[in-house]
Amino acid sequence: MVCLLLQLSLVAQERSSPYGKRTRLENDSIRVEETYLIKNDRVLSRKRFVADRPVGLWQDYDERGRVTAERDFSKLRYIEMPKLEKDTTSRDSVEFTRVEEMPEFQGGEPELFKFLGSNVRYPVEAQDAGISGVVYLTGVVDETGTWTTTGIVKGAHPYLDYEAWRVLDLMPRWTPGKIDGVPVRVQYNLPIKFTLR
Repeated sequence: MVCLLLQLSLVAQERSSPYGKRTRLENDSIRVEETYLIKNDRVLSRKRFVADRPVGLWQDYDERGRVTAERDFSKLRYIEMPKLEKDTTSRDSVEFTRVEEMPEFQGGEPELFKFLGSNVRYPVEAQDAGISGVVYLTGVVDETGTWTTTGIVKGAHPYLDYEAWRVLDLMPRWTPGKIDGVPVRVQYNLPIKFTLR
């Protein structure tokens, strides 16, 4: 009798909520989870998974159906770190890994850490699941000082990997690396650590 009453109260609470949740399959392998308004069946969020890994485009909507936030997990690119030749400062190579003057974030490392600290948002899903770790990314600082993320060398979890990539896409211009006073493209590796407290 007690269990029955508990179940009835849970059902009553679910019915009084203005939000519903549903799951469907897309292309026989992608699980799509949606949160929606029960009164008009308007979708408020749509997330895609393969097993428990986020994939594809995730979107949040307002009550009028306008997109308020997007995360595109398909843009993440996982790569192996290339084996470096003994001399990687040859002008014949497209990107350098060692140069006379390395690229520098405007204001140096303290400003880089400040930039990362003020722009990184710990993903709610990762917080809820207790996920932490370090994401190792690689990118290129070109001759103009523009940062371009080229890949994830070692990921922690797709939620964290996406956030690290997103923040590096916001990176302002750097002071470019130079050889003989001439700006050159330089490969730069950057770890971003996510820690729960």
